[in-house]
Amino acid sequence: MLANGAKLVLVTAAFTAFTTTAHAQKQKMQIHPRCAKVEDKVRCTCLFEAGGVAEYGPSGQGPRVAIYTAGQGDVFVACMKRNGRA
Repeated sequence: MLANGAKLVLVTAAFTAFTTTAHAQKQKMQIHPRCAKVEDKVRCTCLFEAGGVAEYGPSGQGPRVAIYTAGQGDVFVACMKRNGRA
């Protein structure tokens, strides 16, 4: 009976150690420097993380970020999901 209790304690301790380690590995997102003044910092950072390119629009509309390939789009969507966005 005591052996079963000891095993249960060891399994619980190991499970707790693994879950706290996994939780500690989930880090807060580093905001891209070019996204410091943007309203939606997560979206902007995900665009640059996906390989987006900052371009200037016609007639001085200001910079915008463009994604050109499907692979970049997939990386963008994965980044948004990873950061709690749909």
